[in-house]
Amino acid sequence: LQMHMNMQQQQQKQIQVPSLYVGNLSRQVTLPLLYEIFSGVGEVTNAKIITDKLTGESQGYGFVDYRHTYSAEMALNSLNGRNLYGSEIKLNWAAVATGKEDTSTHYHLFVGDLSPDVTDAMLWDAFKAFESLSEGRVMMDPAHNRSRGYGFVAFRDRAVCKTKLEWKLGGEWPL
Repeated sequence: LQMHMNMQQQQQKQIQVPSLYVGNLSRQVTLPLLYEIFSGVGEVTNAKIITDKLTGESQGYGFVDYRHTYSAEMALNSLNGRNLYGSEIKLNWAAVATGKEDTSTHYHLFVGDLSPDVTDAMLWDAFKAFESLSEGRVMMDPAHNRSRGYGFVAFRDRAVCKTKLEWKLGGEWPL
């Protein structure tokens, strides 16, 4: 019963944040401009433009969260198709990502002294041979759009994580 109640509470939290997907954004649209446009409809609690981790360039889409659902509905109805820098923005309700695993209770291992060209995928590949790997993430410096030289890998099983602390390949890590 407790687990069922927790699942219901999590679902309600996900539904409570009225969030819009904003697609087909011109690369010229800035975060302050996005806030300004969407705040004209209602109280915006958060906005973000998705950028490339390495270049910092806009990926052409973002998200806007409103305090109230009716504000998000008004934005959806009044701003969808609006022309910004020659591009008609496409709005839709943001879908909650269900495919990504929650790793907050997993066992995380710090991986330091990474080469600046190491990506999330490369970090994952270096550890994928070990069962229970759930995440590989390189920490990025958003101000400079480059690797901070360290990252984390997460494992579902504590024993596997402990084994990784002792694992070496020819005396050195493979990255």
